[in-house]
Amino acid sequence: MPSPVPSALHGMCLPATPRHEEPEPDDDETYDDICPNNQQRRNESEEEGEDEDLYEGLDEVQEQVSQLDRSKSESTEDILDKDKKARKKDEKLRKEQERREQKEKEEREKREKKEQKRREKEEKEVKKKFKLRPDDRLEVLSKGRVLHGPDKTTKHDKLDLLVKEGELLTVVKMEDCPEGKWLARNEDGRYGYIVANSLEMDTHTGKSSSSSYLGVEEDE
Repeated sequence: MPSPVPSALHGMCLPATPRHEEPEPDDDETYDDICPNNQQRRNESEEEGEDEDLYEGLDEVQEQVSQLDRSKSESTEDILDKDKKARKKDEKLRKEQERREQKEKEEREKREKKEQKRREKEEKEVKKKFKLRPDDRLEVLSKGRVLHGPDKTTKHDKLDLLVKEGELLTVVKMEDCPEGKWLARNEDGRYGYIVANSLEMDTHTGKSSSSSYLGVEEDE
C-alpha cells in the first residue's frame, strides 16, 4: 500500500516527479542492427554514386582532350596546306624565272649572231675595197688621236681616210699597207689609210685578240 500523505501536505500541489525518458531507437539503426547486410548495400550504393561522378568527370576530361586533339589536327592541316601553297608559288616563280632567263639567252644569242654576220660582211667589203688577201685579219692593233688634219699640199688617194685633228682612230692593219700608212677606222665605222706619223698612239693599247676586229672596240 502507498504511504499515507501527511495532513500538512493535503491540498498542496506538488511538482511532478521528472521521468527519465529513454531515447527512442532509430528505426534504421535498429534495422541495421537486425540486418547488417542492408548497411553494406547502402555503402555500396554510395560508392557506386561516387564512381558515377568520377566517370562523368573522366568523360569531360576525355572530351576536352579530344577537342584539343581535333584542334591540333586542324592546325597541322592548315600549316601543311599553307606550306603546300608556298611551295607551289615558289615553283611557279622559279619556272617564270627560268623562262625569262631562257628568253634573254635566246635574244642575246640572236643579237650576237646578227652582230657576227654584220662584222663578217663588213670585213669582206673592207678586204675587197682595199684589195686585201682573204686570210688578212683586221684586228684592233692600237688606238690614237690625230695630231693634225690633212695637209692641203699632200695628194690624197680615194682610199685615204678623211680625218680631223683630235679625232680618235683605231688602227686595224699595219703590215702590207702603202708606204708610210696604216689602215684605220674612225668612230663612224669608216675605213681608210692614214699617215702613220699623224697619229699619236695610245701606249696602253696593245695588240688585241683575233676576235677583236672591225666593229669590236677594246676598253682603253
